[in-house]
Amino acid sequence: MKKYCLLLFVGFVAITFSSCSFYNPISTNIPSYEKQGEINVGVNLGTSADIHVSANPINHLSIIGTASTSGTISNQTGRDSNVPDSLSYSYDRSQFELGIGYYYYLTDQIQHDFHVGYGIASAAAKENYFSDDNYAYRADVTNLFIQSSLVIELDKDVKGFISSKFNYLSIADYEESHSRFTQNMPPGELPSYNEESFWFNQFGIGIIGDLGPLQIVAQGQLNFRFSNELFFDERPLGLYAGINFNLAEIINKTKNK
Repeated sequence: MKKYCLLLFVGFVAITFSSCSFYNPISTNIPSYEKQGEINVGVNLGTSADIHVSANPINHLSIIGTASTSGTISNQTGRDSNVPDSLSYSYDRSQFELGIGYYYYLTDQIQHDFHVGYGIASAAAKENYFSDDNYAYRADVTNLFIQSSLVIELDKDVKGFISSKFNYLSIADYEESHSRFTQNMPPGELPSYNEESFWFNQFGIGIIGDLGPLQIVAQGQLNFRFSNELFFDERPLGLYAGINFNLAEIINKTKNK
């Protein structure tokens, strides 16, 4: 158990909140069920701050939901820039997903799940020209996803998991904010934008430490797409650490006291 705790600690130390990418992918919600009727709530912190919810109201039916934020990028006219006509913007970076799926046990030690779902997001980024924040942009993102994961019992109180998630992203409602300095740049100096839809892929690996009704989780995630012709970029790596709460078990223990 000690070596797994060390891995969790190292994963937590490696977490970073910084992001200059336009799209910061949400962490994959990996449900791990022991019995029917569970309600699990998790908080993950890392390259984004995520809340995961999973429930299995009937056997083999899994419902998952995630809310996530990467913060807000903002600037006010006359502040944070020495450009006379400075930027003025406040762009949120948040995401919400909901999915439904099927889970079953390949063996006594391996759980497999399959989910489909839908998500919405607000993505944003800023670009620096000559040390000034002279260009910022945002867009709305919708997401249709398919995901599958394996949760494997490694030890009495430790599980590992691997996951694969394929997302079909559509980007629309583009907005931008730029200073007079940026407006006067020669044609071709600023990025151009077209509404886009494309496949985006996420592969994850992680570890879960069981502490009764609580679980400690560490997760690493590789994010990439096959198309390289899009202007927008995404964060290629996600690192997370967090805690899951089995609400049903906590409530039952409270009632039995």
